[in-house]
Amino acid sequence: MWSITAVDDIIYRKMKDSILNMELLSEIEVFRNSYNGNSFTIILLPYSLAYEMQEVWQETSLWGGAQEVSLDYEFTSGRRKYADRVGGAYYAARLAAFEYLSKLNRQAAVIVLRTVGQEYYSPLGVWLVRETVRKAFEGRPTRYSSVDELIRSEKPGIRNWHTPSKVLRQSYVQKGIL
Repeated sequence: MWSITAVDDIIYRKMKDSILNMELLSEIEVFRNSYNGNSFTIILLPYSLAYEMQEVWQETSLWGGAQEVSLDYEFTSGRRKYADRVGGAYYAARLAAFEYLSKLNRQAAVIVLRTVGQEYYSPLGVWLVRETVRKAFEGRPTRYSSVDELIRSEKPGIRNWHTPSKVLRQSYVQKGIL
């Protein structure tokens, strides 16, 4: 499993420099997909490259109980340590999201929200995360004109997801600078 995560990280790092030179996405876009008890909401914000993943295992899920949200993040400078709160899923979802941005020839800040339910009774590995996020980008996004509208409208299964979000907080700072 570690080798798969390492490959996801290496491929992303090779894409990162070219993505940093791309124009910003023009508006907020939200994609969704679910598979085998895993529900993903992927939020693309028209701000400098940043990434965050939040994950919650519902009380009835295999490793659930406390409904505690795990969160890892990075900004343009990247991470120095392994994303141990979310683990390999962080790297798999990050690769899928930035592959999409690379195809669009756009830069964005990305927030991935993952909710795991009781249907996910036998962990299948990080490939499930990568492929489910990739598949989300085949659908039509919901678009928002502001972060406030996004927060009011999106109910992704992680209660108050916006409160601990480091990337969302940074987007408010960037908005103030622009």
